[in-house]
Amino acid sequence: MRKSFVLPVLTILVAVLAFACSPKEEKVVQPAPFEVYGEFLFEGPNTLQAPNSFSVEDLQALAQSDAAPKSIRVSGASFQLNGVDAQTIESATLQIVSKNHSMISLGTISVVDADVVTLNMAEETDVTSYLTDEDATWILDVNLTQDFDELYLPLQLEFAIN
Repeated sequence: MRKSFVLPVLTILVAVLAFACSPKEEKVVQPAPFEVYGEFLFEGPNTLQAPNSFSVEDLQALAQSDAAPKSIRVSGASFQLNGVDAQTIESATLQIVSKNHSMISLGTISVVDADVVTLNMAEETDVTSYLTDEDATWILDVNLTQDFDELYLPLQLEFAIN
């Protein structure tokens, strides 16, 4: 009788562990790049920005998913220098802010040494509430070594949708 009780309990335990340890289904999408912009920039810290143009629904469509996402995070970000010398930008930090949410940092790089700059991203930072909020703004803080009348940098984001 004891054997008949142990076998079903072990079977259920193995099933629960297998389900709990199964990988999460994450879809990664890369929408079209957009430009962050700043004008009257001086040597030192400056801000380039762009209004958010991504909606949760648009990202769901890119991921070909009907289910509402549990979370959306920025899993990758890069920008092109577009003729600007790599020595001109010393560092960069990507952030997002919205009307009802505080600014959060998503990625950074401390040494810019290529024409395409890939940021080191923060892990597990959910941006869903920013994408659904009013007036969300993408911010790229850059530390410049010279003045610019204006600066446009194309920013490519990659979103991981759970």
